[in-house]
Amino acid sequence: MTKHSTPQPAANLKKLKKDHELLMQRINQIRPDAVGTFSAESDEIRMIWPLYESLRQDLARLDNDLFGGLRNFTVPEPRDVDYSYHFKKAFHVSDLRPVLNELRQIQGYIEVYEQALPASSRPVDTLETLGLLAQRFNKVARQLRKRHASRETLKIEDEYDVQDLLRALLQIFFDDVRPEEWTPSYAGKSARMDFLIKNERAVIEVKKTRSGLEEREVGDQLIIDIERYRNARPDCELLYCFVYDPEERIANPIGLETDLSKKYGDLAVIVTVEPKK
Repeated sequence: MTKHSTPQPAANLKKLKKDHELLMQRINQIRPDAVGTFSAESDEIRMIWPLYESLRQDLARLDNDLFGGLRNFTVPEPRDVDYSYHFKKAFHVSDLRPVLNELRQIQGYIEVYEQALPASSRPVDTLETLGLLAQRFNKVARQLRKRHASRETLKIEDEYDVQDLLRALLQIFFDDVRPEEWTPSYAGKSARMDFLIKNERAVIEVKKTRSGLEEREVGDQLIIDIERYRNARPDCELLYCFVYDPEERIANPIGLETDLSKKYGDLAVIVTVEPKK
């Protein structure tokens, strides 16, 4: 998720952060009162330990790439990553404390690695970047209207104008921005996504309110869009819906965002209405 081609350390850091977050989630899903209910062969441990192995391997590679192995992390030997070697046949969740302590340390290392990467190759947080673009979009659109000697400029009058300006802004942060690809048929109809950010597995859907497309209609359209991508785009992990509402036709933007922004199976959906009152 970078502006330029991603160097190997940046790619390793991106994977390390993702695995770290996922591993924390999986450990936290184990009930704190689980005594004698899990074994080394349980699905819960099988989900944790291979990910922990991958995390330690990436940590060793990344430290070697950035600091020449300063912290002397080693890639685990096969016997070190055999989960049955580490856990009793029946265990309490407290047996995972050494792993949790290590994960907390790794979080600190991640922050150090981010600072060590050249600025041009640091991973970009997709959600944070899209949120900033949405928040500043109206200011940019208004600024474009103020040109020297009243020269011609881009006027944001309809949804296509929103798409044109947003696509230009996306190019600042993302290499591979693909406009308006046809989505597979859903409920007998086909639709077009506004933008696919290929490497980040994210789709951006754009709406602009107008007469006849106000709060209720926008909500109904977004519900249909969410179901379409949920069922027809397995390669899409994030659906970011940007609703541009310069005339403030949506009376309760926070309510619309809250109602629709959530996880739908494996698809994360974020709805953002800007500008807000």
